[in-house]
Amino acid sequence: MSANHLSNSRIALRLLLGVAVVTATLWGAGFWDKKDFTQWTAKEVERIYMNSPWAKKVSITMGPPMGAFSGGGGGRGRGAGG
Repeated sequence: MSANHLSNSRIALRLLLGVAVVTATLWGAGFWDKKDFTQWTAKEVERIYMNSPWAKKVSITMGPPMGAFSGGGGGRGRGAGG
């Protein structure tokens, strides 16, 4: 193979890879990339909050307030002496 043929093959391969990346990017783009947020439907807004690449489900457990049963803090506030 000649050097020119290898060069053309490399250019064709890079072009093909570039087209594949651009196609995958556009195909994977969400509605948030395609339209202005003022045009989103209620269902799309819900998807942003509940099922988007940025959303994450968390669980919160509530315990007693900090210091409520530890006896800390007393009743002394600022300037109560020490």
